[in-house]
Order: sequence, then C-alpha cells, then structure tokens
Amino acid sequence: MSEKIINLSWLIEQWSFWDDPYVKSIRLNTDTFDVIKIMENMDDTSDITSNYLDIENEVEAYHCMPTGNDLDKKYRMNEFAKRQSEKYKEDLFNSLSTLNPISEFEETIYDYGLEQDWNEFKNKVSAKIIYEWAIEEKIEILKDVNFSDLYEYYE
Repeated sequence: MSEKIINLSWLIEQWSFWDDPYVKSIRLNTDTFDVIKIMENMDDTSDITSNYLDIENEVEAYHCMPTGNDLDKKYRMNEFAKRQSEKYKEDLFNSLSTLNPISEFEETIYDYGLEQDWNEFKNKVSAKIIYEWAIEEKIEILKDVNFSDLYEYYE
C-alpha cells in the first residue's frame, strides 16, 4: 500500500477516460500517481510493457481501476429520473424508452436545463464506485466528494 493519500476527486477525473471508446483498461500507480490507459489495440502483456516500460518494473504498484462495465449507464439514468420532480420525471422516463435512450435522455436533460444536476449526480455515482474500489484495493484515499445520499439508491 502506498504512503500517499489520493484525493477521490482526482481519481474521478482520471476515471473519466472511460468516455474514450478505445480504452480497454486504466491502471493507476499508487506510488507515482501515474495513470496509464491501455487501449483496445493492445492485446497482451508484452504489448503493454513495450509501450509502458514502468509497468514491467513496478507491476505491483499498478492497480487496475474499475472498468466501464461497472458503470451501468441506463440504471444511472433511471435513478436520476426517479429523483426529479413530477415536472421532469415523465419526459425523462419516456426518453429512456426510445431507440436511442442515451441521446434522448441527454437531450431532455438539456431541454429542461438539468445539466448541472445531472453532472453532479454522475460525479457522485463515479465517486461511490471509485471509493469502494479504492477501499477494496487498500488504497488510502481522501473522501473529498460526498456521495452519502446515493446509498438509498445504490445498495
């Protein structure tokens, strides 16, 4: 385990790489705070170590961060919609039943000016996933993002 404490908010920023469809995994070095994105076209360990020499010498210092699969986007959108007032709720749920639910949901968010609320909610969900991962990996972490109000929805 590293002697350094990592801010949860910083880890969330690093984890935002999942927006890149070509990222296969993200590894964090808890000693140096280096973050390495393993891209889809890298198939094996030798390919990874040839591109990232540090991994070969310090394999134990690199922790594989949660994958994009750990973030169920449709579930997250449903949970956000449930929290909204009746004024927005029906349209948000209707957008999730379309052929392109992610785009339609985001368009509805923008139509109602809920971008800030949506971004804060996404940040809290990411914080919870990353925090639980860090605890499991025995990484010392400073919980500088509050996500306690998510527990009633994500247990």
